[in-house]
Amino acid sequence: AVVSTQSTGIRNRNVRQQLIIFQCLQSVGMETVTRESELEDRLNGISHLHLTWIRERETIEERCSKVQADCNNYLNTIDRLQGELEGMRREVTVACEKERQTRVKNKNLASKLKAEEDEMKKLTVMMK
Repeated sequence: AVVSTQSTGIRNRNVRQQLIIFQCLQSVGMETVTRESELEDRLNGISHLHLTWIRERETIEERCSKVQADCNNYLNTIDRLQGELEGMRREVTVACEKERQTRVKNKNLASKLKAEEDEMKKLTVMMK
């Protein structure tokens, strides 16, 4: 009877130990599941932030590309307008030079006309 009681005690202790081990494993398993769930939530949050960052970067890159294209257009327009302005300056310079030459010619012609008028007056006085 003593051996049977010891055996039963040992078996009960083994069952209790196994139960404690099972409960510990269950607890650890639940903690693991909880931590895995937390990590998945964090990973999902990070993935969402990453996708948002990628979209924002793409948007910024598109805007930069548009700004660059606009700048190139503006520079081309500036170059074209500067070329046109240079052409107009040349035209004005040529027109000013022609006007100066015309004034010189007019002055010379006025002087010749004056000389001819004076000559006519002299001839008219002599003819009388």
